[in-house]
Amino acid sequence: MYKKLFVAILFMAVMAANVMAQDDNKERRRQRNLDRLEEPPKIAPNSILITPPHLTKPTDDVITLSVRNVSFDMVRVKLGSFDMGCDNSQDNDCFDRETPSHIVMIDYDYYIGKFEVTQELYEAVMGNNPSGWKAPDRPVEDVSWDDIQLFCKELSILTGYVFSLPTEAEWEYAARGGHMATASKYSGSMNVDVVAWHSGNSGGQTHPVGSRQPNELGIYDMSGNVWEWCQDWYGKYSGNRQTNPKGPTEGTQRVLRGGAWDSNTEGCRVVKRRPSSQNIHNKGIGFRVVLR
Repeated sequence: MYKKLFVAILFMAVMAANVMAQDDNKERRRQRNLDRLEEPPKIAPNSILITPPHLTKPTDDVITLSVRNVSFDMVRVKLGSFDMGCDNSQDNDCFDRETPSHIVMIDYDYYIGKFEVTQELYEAVMGNNPSGWKAPDRPVEDVSWDDIQLFCKELSILTGYVFSLPTEAEWEYAARGGHMATASKYSGSMNVDVVAWHSGNSGGQTHPVGSRQPNELGIYDMSGNVWEWCQDWYGKYSGNRQTNPKGPTEGTQRVLRGGAWDSNTEGCRVVKRRPSSQNIHNKGIGFRVVLR
């Protein structure tokens, strides 16, 4: 009798242990599933995500963002290659700092401001307007490269997206019309008067952004109105093929592009480069921003 009782007790103990083991396994599986849900999504290194929440497609050719009730448009520039520097499109009107022409590949899409940053947008972000000719729809001017680093930081905080100045290569590729380029001397045309405010037609002052014709990508004022800062240090060109160049690693001057209201027509060419101290302020200097 005792032997049968012992066997029964042993059988019940084994069954209870199996049940407990199964419950423990279920709990471990449940916890692993919960842990997976809490893991951040795995994103490949150097992935670029630009998906404003109000857009249905992250690849729209123009996206509209807003900060403190001021809207601004960013135009998509698709990846591609181009001849950077002075080439045949410039009618051999070349200067040393614009040569040699060299092939540049930009292997990612990016967004660049449809317009130069306006006084309205600058004031919404920074709370002040340093411009000489006050008007909300004119480009902000009299801003240094250092000032713009602060602007980009504040704009990034306010919007949740990382803004910066364009590299010199990004600027020229966009000015030429990107993948839709038609080898124009100025940004969007061989006729400077239809795309640029310059010394011959500006009346000695800036004008509202977008009041001349755009280039092939729908970007305005990349020739004339105000010079535009680039992120790069200024340096001489190399004739070597390059991919995503960012300029020299160090230097003493930054780069201005595009010409301004007081520039002659030569200064408004898409290849024109002007080195400048990064802390300079001038009524002919403004900027536009990029998202990568």
